[in-house]
Amino acid sequence: MKDQDNTAEGEWLQGSRRLFARIGTGGAVLAVTTATVAPDASPSSTESLNVPKPSPAAASKKRARPEDVSQASEAANKRAHVPKWTRGFVWSETEPDTNPSAEATLTAAPFASIPPNELKNLPALRTIAKNPRLFKIVTPFNVDRFEESLADHPNRLLVESACRGLREGFWPFAETEGLTDDITEVENHPLDAEKEEFLKTQRDVEISLDRFSPAFDELQPGMHTTALGAVPKPHTDKLRLITDQSKGSAALNSFITREAAAVRYDNLRDLGLSLRAFRRREGKTKLCLWKSDISQAFRRIPMHPLWQIKQIVKIDGRYHVDRCMVFGNRASPRIWCLIAALIAWIAINKRGIRILHHYMDDFWSFERFGALTRYAPYNELRPSTQTIFLSLLDELGVPHEREKQHYGDKLTIIGFSVDANAMTFSMDDDSRNALVEAIHVFVDEPTRQHQLRIWQRLLGWANWGLNVIPLAKPALHSSYAKIAGQNPNARPYINASVKYDLLWFADLLKNSDGIYLVSAEIWDEEDAQMQIFCDASLSGIGFWSPTTSEAFYMRFPPDSTAFSDIYWNESFAVCCAFQYIAQKFPASTILRPLRAAIHTDSMNSVELFSTLRPLPKFVVLLLRTIETILHAHISHRVYHIAGEQNGIADMLSRGLLEEVRRQRPNLKILSLNVDNEIIVDLQRSRKGAFP
Repeated sequence: MKDQDNTAEGEWLQGSRRLFARIGTGGAVLAVTTATVAPDASPSSTESLNVPKPSPAAASKKRARPEDVSQASEAANKRAHVPKWTRGFVWSETEPDTNPSAEATLTAAPFASIPPNELKNLPALRTIAKNPRLFKIVTPFNVDRFEESLADHPNRLLVESACRGLREGFWPFAETEGLTDDITEVENHPLDAEKEEFLKTQRDVEISLDRFSPAFDELQPGMHTTALGAVPKPHTDKLRLITDQSKGSAALNSFITREAAAVRYDNLRDLGLSLRAFRRREGKTKLCLWKSDISQAFRRIPMHPLWQIKQIVKIDGRYHVDRCMVFGNRASPRIWCLIAALIAWIAINKRGIRILHHYMDDFWSFERFGALTRYAPYNELRPSTQTIFLSLLDELGVPHEREKQHYGDKLTIIGFSVDANAMTFSMDDDSRNALVEAIHVFVDEPTRQHQLRIWQRLLGWANWGLNVIPLAKPALHSSYAKIAGQNPNARPYINASVKYDLLWFADLLKNSDGIYLVSAEIWDEEDAQMQIFCDASLSGIGFWSPTTSEAFYMRFPPDSTAFSDIYWNESFAVCCAFQYIAQKFPASTILRPLRAAIHTDSMNSVELFSTLRPLPKFVVLLLRTIETILHAHISHRVYHIAGEQNGIADMLSRGLLEEVRRQRPNLKILSLNVDNEIIVDLQRSRKGAFP
């Protein structure tokens, strides 16, 4: 039996000399220097171990179990079941595919009516009545055909209000009782000569499309101006016109609540759900994605004259009425997305397109590869359902442009690369490399300072990337902490912690494959292929697996101060458990990850791994554990267990090996000795000079 134990011990020891090299650095994450079968004779109490006794507070952690602990444990495990860090990018095997935005129209509230105070706004009403050439309803929509197509839509209030809005103009959910009837003028944003010329060019375009009124020289009663500006379009040297309805002491957006403007967008999770459901039904059938863009979507929506009079614009010293919906209005996304959702409902229920999602002006779906139909206006073959959709847009009078209609087995949707056949969501190489380069430029700044807006821009970009590398979340916490509470003119320093974490993020991003829809599944505790129970004390850590019938314990040096924090010790035990899994099951793949359930009686550790929001002392430990999880392709959950149900791990952590053997005679017990330099690395200071 001894020889058998030593053979098993040697197999794990051979791999555990260097369990996992840190991504891009070559530094060891956690090395187990010795793993030996525990001796037959073992101490039977913590006193005989010659280690510090647990403090009363630590001891009470085991003894005190208030009535609400079970409720807290249940709530924590519910959160751990679908961890917050996943951002919803996990799916249940039984979830049906849906068309959320189209289905939401069945219960959506109608579009807003004109408030009573506006119907009594005599200065505005008189100005509108006297100037019919300035105020018009302008839209390309075939409203009659739109209405006919929705004749049997169950939500009649929504449909009627949508058709009324397209005929009479929409009201953007604004409560304007506090808005003055007096003429108000808001200055445009600062414009250089280039931007002035750009605004003039855009004005001419808008006038030619009848969306701007003819020019006039003086503001009239009831009129309010809106600030204009020009900003660079992303990734181009072109400019984009902005209409800022948040500028000014009586900004129009201040009369629209965030609740009134709220909208539910279709997203990549919905697409993932549909792709997974299709695979369950159809197997490995090759697919083709398609995406269709609506041309100038917001500008195709007319506004009510009582709102038009509030969005007067000034260009080259003269005024124009802007007759259509602008991007800078808080309620514009809700108005457009409800109209788009009704279009999707028609496409699904009247044209037989089974799956159709949209986000703002983009619609997307998928089709069997090779199922092509000619779309006559473009004189080219396209996926059959895309051809049906484009024909519907033509029928409804909704404009689109050929160069913005795409299809293929891989497409960019909401900024991410979607591969319908590999079943992945990822960042495309250009986007990934650009973000990695931006991080390196940021941290290599010689002054180690940046303006607050540059910090915010980089973190916003990195946070967007978390959608496809969600486990990288802890690496951004030090940066967010650095800029918290800073005034807009601040230039925060890049300290050692920020630099270390951002470079770790960049390394992880560079090597990320994204999210695999096949393996990103919601699973229950009983579905785990590996179960481990962990615990820690002030004298050591212990963990054991009923799956492998192996147990490990580590005794802390009695004179060490490195293990005085019981909560760190407990998270360290979880980290060691993941390292063990990584070596015990080396054959896991990204398409078939190992499902591992870790159980601990530390609520702090459960929350740490559910939220990935570490305190500074836990950051390096958590990053190292994440590296192990990703390298070994482990699908993990960390669950809470009551202390009285975690007795074996508790005894292992305190070195009570005889009692463990008595209760679990078939459990093979091994000891761990971790290099001190590893502990120093895991507990490295989160402040100070650069290394």
